Amino acid sequence: NSDKMISVLSFDKKAQDGLNYFIGQLLPVEIFEKQWIGILFHDHIPITICIDEYDILNKIQLYDPSKGRLKKGMFTNKISKLKITTEDDKLLYQKNNDIKQLRQELKHAL
Repeated sequence: NSDKMISVLSFDKKAQDGLNYFIGQLLPVEIFEKQWIGILFHDHIPITICIDEYDILNKIQLYDPSKGRLKKGMFTNKISKLKITTEDDKLLYQKNNDIKQLRQELKHAL
């Protein structure tokens, strides 16, 4: 089921203890219809957002190759960038667009 955590093997490039890999949990999140990302957890702490479908599938397959094959079609997406904003940012963006539209209308009216 897509709403459950998936065990994965991931790598820590900044490891202090010499272990540069860890077993983590990936939470699949459907952003849009059939557009998925994964939130990677280590020791129950979210550490990164995985967007690239090949990166996600590689992490799953390194932990369990059979599960990786089962999930292959799930993580197909066209998402290449994700920006997290606040509601205030969204309102500001909308206001700026409204101002631009009003300016366009004024130019055409003159």
